[in-house]
Amino acid sequence: MRNARPSVPVLALLGLAASALWAHPAAAQVPKVTAGQVTDRETLQGFVTYAASVAASITDINQGSQLIQAVRTEGSDYNFGNMYLIFMTLDGQVFIHGEDPNLDGTNVFGVVDEDGNPVVQQMLAAGAAGGGFVEWCWDDPNDPNDPRCKDSYALQHFSPVAGVDLVVVGGYYQDLSGAGQPLPPVPLPEISAADVVDRETLRQFVDGTVVWLRDLVGQVGFERANEWKALLREEGGHFKSGPIYLFIFTPQGFVIFHGADAWREGRQVLDNTDFQGRMFVRDVIAVAQGGGGFVEYFWDDPTVQGDEDTGTPKVSYAVSLRSDLPVFQGVEFIVGAGFYRDQSTFL
Repeated sequence: MRNARPSVPVLALLGLAASALWAHPAAAQVPKVTAGQVTDRETLQGFVTYAASVAASITDINQGSQLIQAVRTEGSDYNFGNMYLIFMTLDGQVFIHGEDPNLDGTNVFGVVDEDGNPVVQQMLAAGAAGGGFVEWCWDDPNDPNDPRCKDSYALQHFSPVAGVDLVVVGGYYQDLSGAGQPLPPVPLPEISAADVVDRETLRQFVDGTVVWLRDLVGQVGFERANEWKALLREEGGHFKSGPIYLFIFTPQGFVIFHGADAWREGRQVLDNTDFQGRMFVRDVIAVAQGGGGFVEYFWDDPTVQGDEDTGTPKVSYAVSLRSDLPVFQGVEFIVGAGFYRDQSTFL
């Protein structure tokens, strides 16, 4: 957790590119209190109430991506110093963690604080009761002046874009390490990231992962859908091997999942260009929507020294996936992965 800093509101998501999001009529009915304005219980309650009203007003997954990015942007309305938000489902799954996206999908229902209090269960109960304060006791190792026991505030709301009830919690330092709940044993794809050596194995890897995701989400529902992120991002696991990883974004270019860097999620990358000025993301979307295909471009290979200015040849394969989940019925996602090739053999 970061050390607390002076309360001075500063920049928000993507240079305030999503300013229309903050002006949504539903959110305007609730007084705006930002993370940087929290100084006591009253302002903490106001902050969480405002954040819940904004989240409850969003009905589009692209706007939802913008909100996720804002929630994780230090200095935004939702994230300042030690004050940030956690969105949880009613069974204790972390839906959005404002400080660490790697905790998304983690089940924290059984987490207790240093005094043994079941604080997550208390937060869920307080949120369901119309909102309430819960005291948690954790010592922040990075702030010797921080009181060990602190207030949090929890409030339940319905998220139209997720189609589920969520509890949003605002408060200072907490420790969620060690929490977790295993996913059901859905058979893994035959081809793993480590098996990708050419176009054919890349295609099999992506296609197999799409089948795996459909089966997994069909079993656990959207409430636990974020849990696949941790598995997809596990280095040396089935879905990530060095520079070979999966990505998922919308046709509008909003990143839903990035296997190498969770902080990229929520960003808009539609007009990103490679080292030769090619708008390769648009090309990836086009071939995916055309039935699936490959795109060749130049990108920085993190395992290669000296290609920071020129990039290394890369081939990506992507397909279009339409969700059959009730909450995202018919919503399109672009799912893909890529591998780097030696310059001399790049075709």
